[in-house]
Amino acid sequence: MFLGAQLLALNTTTGQLAWSIPSFDVDSKPELAYGIMTTLNAYDNQVYAYGQGPTATTVNAPSVGVTTGVPVTITGTVMDVSAGASQEAVAANFHNGLPAVSDASNEFILWQPSTCNNQSQHNATGVQSP
Repeated sequence: MFLGAQLLALNTTTGQLAWSIPSFDVDSKPELAYGIMTTLNAYDNQVYAYGQGPTATTVNAPSVGVTTGVPVTITGTVMDVSAGASQEAVAANFHNGLPAVSDASNEFILWQPSTCNNQSQHNATGVQSP
C-alpha cells in the first residue's frame, strides 16, 4: 500500500482538480456507468460509489397568516438519503442523518473523507435557497 495515495477527479475542460479523496485502488480502473463511478478503496476494503444521489427535503414555515411586509423565517433541511448515508460508519457520526452538500461549495474534497473514512470532520456549505 502507498501511504497518502489519492483518487482524483479532474475537470475535463479546465484540467483543475474537482475533488480528491484518500484512496488506494488495487486495480487502478474504476468502473463508470449511468453517471456513477465505483471503485474499491484498499485502505478500508470498501467499495465506493461516486455520483449525485437522492435527497430528502423538509420545509418549515409559519402555519398562520402573515401580513405583507412582516419578515418570515422559513427553515428546512436537505438530507442525503442514498444507501451510503445509512452505513454504520456514517450513521455513527451523523445521528440525525447526513446533510447534503451543495454542488457550488465544492466541499466534497473535505466532506466525503470525514463522513466515510472516519477522518476529522470539516465544515461544509449546505444547500441554500437562491
